[in-house]
Amino acid sequence: MQRSLALCLMLVAAVLLGTVSRAGAQILLVTGEYRVVDLDQPKNRIGVALVEARPDVRQNWVYVKLETEVVQRHQKDGWIKDEMLKPEQIWSNLHKGDKIKVQGGRGWDGSITAKSIWF
Repeated sequence: MQRSLALCLMLVAAVLLGTVSRAGAQILLVTGEYRVVDLDQPKNRIGVALVEARPDVRQNWVYVKLETEVVQRHQKDGWIKDEMLKPEQIWSNLHKGDKIKVQGGRGWDGSITAKSIWF
């Protein structure tokens, strides 16, 4: 009886430890609109501020990964066309002052790892 109780406790402890170590990377999902303040291509990150905040002061970093989905919207004469871009193409198409919508996860340090970016 004691042996099976000890085995059950060890199994529960192993499951809890395995779950805690995998959950440490991301603590909160984020969806929001931001204004681009800085572009840091060597570190694959975009400096952003809330739309209503000062447009020249960075409040946070948004990290662009290889898996990040990037969509650029073109509007002309009432027509709308969404163009899917590769993550590395964002650096030639995005400029300071542009508004972006980001969906991703917030890390322990407050930075955002983008799952998708629309602009």
